[in-house]
Amino acid sequence: MTLKFNLITVLILSIGYIFIWTRGSFDINTKEFYISILAAIFTDSLSATLFRNTYPKIMKSLGVRLYKSIIFEPREDDEIIVESSSSHMKGLEAVGGKLLLTRKCLIFKSHDFNIQNHEKVFDLFKIASIQTLDENKFRFKYDGLVEKFIVDDPETWEKLLKDSKS
Repeated sequence: MTLKFNLITVLILSIGYIFIWTRGSFDINTKEFYISILAAIFTDSLSATLFRNTYPKIMKSLGVRLYKSIIFEPREDDEIIVESSSSHMKGLEAVGGKLLLTRKCLIFKSHDFNIQNHEKVFDLFKIASIQTLDENKFRFKYDGLVEKFIVDDPETWEKLLKDSKS
């Protein structure tokens, strides 16, 4: 984020804090008004700095823990080719989880931090029209429905799926 955006955010939040702390009475002749301005600017600056520096670390740590919590064991007659973290688009929700490609099927298993928890197994020979949508999405048709996934490298997944089908 840019410095300009951060400054505008601090200014807007500061005005909100001043309004709350002065209970809506903006009497600039009071000591309370000036103290609330300083407190608002300090609180906003501190929270913006902490949020900017800690949020990415917290989310990365949470993502790794959730990914590791998904346990999948293939059938004895099957073998995992590749697996990665992924999100399966279910309506408006991007359901986070793990996507696995085996010799016989594509499997998505969600982690518990979702609203629409599910596990779905796609038979490779029923998958049709595989295509990369953009830098992090691919889709295919399965039983007449379009299934969309968010992954780190959709071109690789598309190639692996097409190769596995042949």
